[in-house]
Amino acid sequence: MLGHLEQALSAGKRAVQLDPMNAEAQSNLGNLFRTSGNLAEAESCYRKALRTKPNLVQAWNNLALVLDQNGQLQEAEKCFRKAIQIKADYVNAYLNLGICLQKQEKHQESESILIEAIKLAPQDAALYHNLGHILQKQGRLEEAKLFYQKAITLNPHLAESYSDLSSLLSRLGDYSQAEKYAKQAVAINPNFIEAYNNLGNAQKGAHQYKQAEHTFKEGLIIAPDTSMLQNGLGETYLLQGQFDLAKHCFEQAIANHPFYPQAYSNLLFCLNFVTEKNSIYSATDYGQWLNTHLQPQTQSDHPRKDNKRIGFISGDLREHSVSRFLVDVLPYLTQETSLEWFAYSNSAIEDATSTELKKHFKEWHNISGLSDLSAANLIKSHEIDLLIDLSGHTALNRLPVFAYKPAPIQASWLGYFATTGVQQMDYIFVDRVGVPENNQSQFTEKLCYLPETRLCFSIPEDAPAVSSLPSEQNAFFTFGCFQHLSKVNDKVLTVWADIFDQVENAQLRWQCMQFADADLVAETQQRLARFGIGADRVRLLPSVNRQAYFSAHAEVDLILDTFPYPGGTTTCEALWMGVPTLTLAGDSLLASQGASLLHAAGLADFVANSEAEYVAKAVQLSQQQERLSSLRSQMRQQLAQSTLFDAKRFADDFLETVQSIFDSHQ
Repeated sequence: MLGHLEQALSAGKRAVQLDPMNAEAQSNLGNLFRTSGNLAEAESCYRKALRTKPNLVQAWNNLALVLDQNGQLQEAEKCFRKAIQIKADYVNAYLNLGICLQKQEKHQESESILIEAIKLAPQDAALYHNLGHILQKQGRLEEAKLFYQKAITLNPHLAESYSDLSSLLSRLGDYSQAEKYAKQAVAINPNFIEAYNNLGNAQKGAHQYKQAEHTFKEGLIIAPDTSMLQNGLGETYLLQGQFDLAKHCFEQAIANHPFYPQAYSNLLFCLNFVTEKNSIYSATDYGQWLNTHLQPQTQSDHPRKDNKRIGFISGDLREHSVSRFLVDVLPYLTQETSLEWFAYSNSAIEDATSTELKKHFKEWHNISGLSDLSAANLIKSHEIDLLIDLSGHTALNRLPVFAYKPAPIQASWLGYFATTGVQQMDYIFVDRVGVPENNQSQFTEKLCYLPETRLCFSIPEDAPAVSSLPSEQNAFFTFGCFQHLSKVNDKVLTVWADIFDQVENAQLRWQCMQFADADLVAETQQRLARFGIGADRVRLLPSVNRQAYFSAHAEVDLILDTFPYPGGTTTCEALWMGVPTLTLAGDSLLASQGASLLHAAGLADFVANSEAEYVAKAVQLSQQQERLSSLRSQMRQQLAQSTLFDAKRFADDFLETVQSIFDSHQ
């Protein structure tokens, strides 16, 4: 108890020498070995104690803790249950069993055990905390919140409950409260690394990027090699457009953690901002890295002959840009009676959009609380014939699941714009504008061409009416941008500066979430000024709610796209509001995304093939008010008949393409 471990071990060994049959002495010596990290000796002592005294309940519990720590979870579970069998009111054993069951992903059993423990010890804060943790893993966030709050009420000094509650509130989007609770956790325990991570994430979610950067750095001073802090700092740099710093952080996180897929995906995602071609070599390295760590076994590549099953796996089956390309298409896809559709959601949050999507799936499974292997086994048990990833290397992806090859055919579509690098990913769905056949070398997957477009946008029913062209009333022409700060690199600003030099009455209206941070607004104004675009010609605005966002298009004459990372959802939404986007086509799926969308919308003349042409078209269009006004008034009618918005036409093409894949695997 005084911390003199070596002397304690010496005394413990001597006690056992003096009385080898003393079970309590053997058990106490086991505790000392466990404290010193010598788990093998600890296990030996506990087993000796139990041979002498089979009903020594503490020895069963502590033996189980050693087995748990060694990863022998099923054996540990048996020992915890034995302890409870001997002493039915042994609360610690209930608590430890609940945690052990949670590690085995037996969430329902874990919940039941902890509820039983709470009946025995209704004032034990640790029990409420762990039950909250179990519920959070299951995605039952509102229930989990109540148990964390109860734990805090019972023990106001339980830093873990403040920290976990902060993490939960961030997932619910309540970043202000999340920040408050994380700060309380840090105040209780200034060396609590998880609390620094949750605080940084809360500040990042609230668009307080400079504060988040400071928080992650504070945590790294305490624990310099902490991967989750390095990853969080990297994400903060990425959102600010500081790509070299972000890349370095992600690389450090990977180097310091034996298996950190999230950081690796962030690294690959980051590369899309700094190079037109996301390095296939880096993605290939990712695929090999997955295989090294997971050592997956390849499954059969032959689907069933009849009643094929198709699964979607994504973290974005909710209110998210990805779902806006599914809501209208999915009803037509699932009308095909020879196919059964399964959804695997990797988000704990399910909202009204999730409820709408659920209607069209035969089965919906939330896998956010499952390990990669457990998720793969679940999918395999459903005998899915074609498993389609909708996330790529974006947030909440489950690419490691695909490495286990739970389905005979696997493909990537919709949510990402480059190769995944996963060796077990067979296909990627593309269109010929986005990926000419001679660009096959940019992918580890085989190209699977959809006939007209790889994306079909769902008509936004909540959009207001199209406004008149603002420059008809204004004495200036307004170029707009709704892209994240990180997409507007120096090359983009150089081109925009050329446009502003030639269009004397040009104004820039730029709106994005980063401009909720006053420091970033000031930095961006200074940056624009260095490129010759003065503050008197610029409006930098923070993100607003969806209705106000749509209405903001009434102030924009023409959207200027970013490159090599163009808009996607924002381009489609701007078109529906009557505002065309001028885009620059590149030589990759991502860099050609704007070109692909505009071709599908019947607006190919808004695609430039060089920076000089981009500038020339922008200048020319600023002088064509009559053309832009006419286009604005008839845009929705044109779009409704285009391949970009015609959901039935797209669904028919998609199903025909899927059938050709199945035919090739028979």
